Amino acid sequence: MTTDDGLPVLFMAMLFQWTQITVGVYYQGITGRPVLPEPDLDATSIVLTGLVWLMLLAAGIRGGIELIRRRTHPRPVTFEHICGWAPLVALYAAATLLQGTMLRISFEFASLRNVLVTMSAIRLALMFLVLRRLVQPEIRWVPFALILGGEVVLGFAGYFAGFREPIMLATVALLEGVTLQDRRRLVLLGSLGAVAALTGLVWMGIRPTYRLESTEVESMINSQSARLDRVWSLSTQFLSGDRSELLGTADDLVARIWIAYYPALTMERVPSLLSHTDGALMRAAIENVLMPRVFYPDKGELPSDSDMVRKYAGVYVAGRERNTSIAFGALPESYIDYGIPLMFLPPLVFGFLCGLAYAWLYRGFVHRELAVAVVTVVAWESLYLFERSWAKTLGDAVAMVVYVALPLLLLDQALSWRGRPDPVPASYEGPSLAPHSAEHC
Repeated sequence: MTTDDGLPVLFMAMLFQWTQITVGVYYQGITGRPVLPEPDLDATSIVLTGLVWLMLLAAGIRGGIELIRRRTHPRPVTFEHICGWAPLVALYAAATLLQGTMLRISFEFASLRNVLVTMSAIRLALMFLVLRRLVQPEIRWVPFALILGGEVVLGFAGYFAGFREPIMLATVALLEGVTLQDRRRLVLLGSLGAVAALTGLVWMGIRPTYRLESTEVESMINSQSARLDRVWSLSTQFLSGDRSELLGTADDLVARIWIAYYPALTMERVPSLLSHTDGALMRAAIENVLMPRVFYPDKGELPSDSDMVRKYAGVYVAGRERNTSIAFGALPESYIDYGIPLMFLPPLVFGFLCGLAYAWLYRGFVHRELAVAVVTVVAWESLYLFERSWAKTLGDAVAMVVYVALPLLLLDQALSWRGRPDPVPASYEGPSLAPHSAEHC
């Protein structure tokens, strides 16, 4: 996943998926504590299958990038700014204030829900630009900690784990250009890893109570400050609990991250009890992408992932009747569709298309800083989750490109009043990664 642009987002996305595939193996091996609900269930086959799946996804991404890279010369790695610090902070603050309004509107207009929710990723791009400027080329500790801390706190006020994206995007910003000699940056990266582990543990411990109260207690429904106060009290209570409770929550956290149990059960039941579907699930996912709700407002709802778990894994999990969905994932869907080895073709093709989009977008922007922000957020949101269904994976990836990347690409072109420079032929032998002057850029 090393590319000529110096960006670590693809590496981080693949690392996150690798963690979801393997974390239970290491956790059980180190602690000796079982994670799976059925300790005798052999998860080896699904772990190995997941690793092959991930290798092919990464190979596809690499192939798509290489195809585009042969046609154009790499953009120089620089840290030029598309706009001043004050306008950037103002845009970021405005996007943060408008986020809640956009989410409320999305619930009122179902046909625009996907558009409005996806466009909230623009706020993530602005946040990433702010954090990146605070650590590139030098780290400004205090404002970086304040903004990241504020994002993490706000992330706890939502229904989902909204603190995850700020931590991961801050890590991506720090990793850009990092070396083993940069001790301060390495210390900060280690601190972010500790924060990620601690916040994940706390969220897992308080989530059941907090979610229940946030939807039933009127004061919490209408007040963000009330939700934050409740998060603080629940977190304090959880962290002051006994050691056995903390270890039990750690087990639950690893079990939540490790996507092995339901796929392993599925591989035991298909095709011995249930037949392969010969591509029916993939066809439904592609049809869903080709029929966006903004043009087809009467389109039916996608089947819940919980329904897939119930049918193919044979476990009756919570579903829409409890306003939840249990992750199933694209890997078991492909196994149900095609079996081994044809199940490994979809991640290769999807990765290739993602690689094409990544390289094309990065080279399509005139302003490198905007290119970095867009491809980082689009690539992360499209690739980091191993547990997503194909319908969600394809839908999110296409929506990120159509509703986020392309509008910002048009904005980039509009801001380039001097015009886009002529493309450099692939045979050009000039420097690729050496810093250039601001005037040249």
